[in-house]
Amino acid sequence: MKNRNHIRIWLMTIALLLASCNGAWAVAEQVIHNFHSFSGDGSQPQVELIRDAAGNLYGTTYVGGDFNAGAVFELSPVPGGGWNYSVLHSFGSTPELPGF
Repeated sequence: MKNRNHIRIWLMTIALLLASCNGAWAVAEQVIHNFHSFSGDGSQPQVELIRDAAGNLYGTTYVGGDFNAGAVFELSPVPGGGWNYSVLHSFGSTPELPGF
């Protein structure tokens, strides 16, 4: 929760700076995914998001994922609006492989 508040403060600060530079610029904050505590999709996002050329966003969470040790996630824009969320990797223990 603490990091989410820092990200919101950071975004609001940028919005205020841009608005003060030129009255024609307007920046609005928008929630594109809600992380749920201790769920398989991860929670407590960490660090800044990375954006690729296609507009997909990538990030990590501190907890959650399959083993509750964090996850790497992707947010992909959906044509017509909205975002698709998927977990790319769950950190932590892995199941024992047969024959090992």
